[in-house]
Amino acid sequence: MKPAATFTRARLAWRSFLVAALVAASAAAFAAPRPPGKTKPSAKRAALPAPVVWREDRRGLRVPVWINGAGPFAFVVDTGAGLTLLSPRAASQARVTDTGRVIILQGAGQGAGAPQRLVAARTLAIGDADNFLPNVGRMVIAPALPADVDGALDPTEAFGEMGYELDFPNQTLAPLSERQPLNGAPARWLLEPAGRRPFTRINGQEIALIDTGSSFGLAIPDAKAASFGIRSVGRPALRSAQDVAGGSFQVARVAPTKFWLGSLYLEQAPTDILYGADAAAPLLLGRDALRPFHIRFDLRRRVMVFGLPEDKPAPRPAARD
Repeated sequence: MKPAATFTRARLAWRSFLVAALVAASAAAFAAPRPPGKTKPSAKRAALPAPVVWREDRRGLRVPVWINGAGPFAFVVDTGAGLTLLSPRAASQARVTDTGRVIILQGAGQGAGAPQRLVAARTLAIGDADNFLPNVGRMVIAPALPADVDGALDPTEAFGEMGYELDFPNQTLAPLSERQPLNGAPARWLLEPAGRRPFTRINGQEIALIDTGSSFGLAIPDAKAASFGIRSVGRPALRSAQDVAGGSFQVARVAPTKFWLGSLYLEQAPTDILYGADAAAPLLLGRDALRPFHIRFDLRRRVMVFGLPEDKPAPRPAARD
């Protein structure tokens, strides 16, 4: 039986959001060794980090973060970032180290992207100043972050091979647990040429990025809308949006869509069309599409498992589109 997920209604209220940074590093940055973002683990840091409860608001999944012992800073959890983003203020207070390298932040909007400085830190903790994550990972200073956000934490960078879990019903971020089985549907974690962001396939063909940094449902660039059977009827209600690289585009919430995510069938999924997005931008699965799930991100096995709460069994759809 193939599990399904039904969204009873689209979330029509627009919220401000942090668009995932679609990161492309310069050739020099990829050719060079990774910056010294990790320190030799001490006995205290060898233990698994404790789970952290997030608080969701209009900016995203908020967690307190400490960098090099400084903080707490107000961060959002962003699986689509590709690295951890710091505001200039947080970078200054944490006294991060400039690596001398530059990368290009490319958002969903059109444009060549913005070169930003790659920096390094000694320690990274979330939830509590002593709750250290196993990796620091790559960090970049992003001046275009919203004024009330100190940074965006990429859990793939920070947890690394350990893997992690995002439990939306219980609002927790935790290291991957193999002791407690999760009844869910696996989806292949697709490799990208340079990076480890969680890409997978929609309907077995379209590439999509799992993106907790945006409040979208299934976000589809307008050039690909017809492949989902979506055609413009009248004039859509457009909202302006800006990404962390300074690019701009417009968004319209449309009628819910149904699609396959691996072996998981989603019905009535909240759906957004991106107008004026970069032609190379992938589909995005934002928080409005991910909210029913407990998701396990297993980097070693290159798989993501999407589980539904046990008290909400999902019927099998009559037929696959």
